[in-house]
Amino acid sequence: MRLKGSRDPQITWCVGVIERQSQQLTRLVDDLLDVSRITRGKIHLQLETLDLASVVTAAVETCRPVIDAMHHTLDVTVPTSPLMLRGDATRLTQVVANLLNNASKFQHTHGRIDVFVRRDGDHA
Repeated sequence: MRLKGSRDPQITWCVGVIERQSQQLTRLVDDLLDVSRITRGKIHLQLETLDLASVVTAAVETCRPVIDAMHHTLDVTVPTSPLMLRGDATRLTQVVANLLNNASKFQHTHGRIDVFVRRDGDHA
């Protein structure tokens, strides 16, 4: 429908609804598959030393289209010095992306989302 390039506002709205619902369904199926893998012990974490700021940056890049579509203001604050941790970059990015997607989903249009990364003793 999008390829046809209709200028009809109702068609445009319908295409948007279909796309959003398809994306949501895809995320739900992916989450269910992850739960299945976890319960069967099939997820193997790829542990590495990484900077938490890079995880947040990757998650923001993933979620930017949704945040921009909702006209949200996103403010990300990370420490100037690296905040190193040991973890699975893919899974940690997924966690932060889920938080950002939820923030975007439940925030009103033109809302504000703030992300703060900070050191608290030996914790982030």
